[in-house]
Amino acid sequence: MESNPSYDKKAAPALSEEDMKGAVKNCLEMFAQAVGLKSLIDEDSSFVECSAAEGNSLSSVMRSFKAMSDSASQGSENFGKGRSVDNFVDTFTKLALGADDVVTDDGVSFADLNSFVTLSYFEDAEIQ
Repeated sequence: MESNPSYDKKAAPALSEEDMKGAVKNCLEMFAQAVGLKSLIDEDSSFVECSAAEGNSLSSVMRSFKAMSDSASQGSENFGKGRSVDNFVDTFTKLALGADDVVTDDGVSFADLNSFVTLSYFEDAEIQ
């Protein structure tokens, strides 16, 4: 409406401190689950049923973690340099949020990888 330009605009819901804590917790939990699942698959691939595309995507996100870790372990030599931290944060944020982007050309989307990782941790998941 001309007399009230904000008439048709809805206010965005406010995020509480609890919402933010929950989001951070969920992201860290997804990270820990992905690392654990990758370790389990590396130990014995017969433990978890995993498609080639899921495995490729999981390997790809783990490479971003390894690159960040390798960079951080160099201490002052690499402190604040490179894009490995940014790449790690971007990768695991997309994973935690279940983004539609494809993780890697021969893989699945972040959303599909999120589902795969999450479902692997349900009580009814079959670990061989």
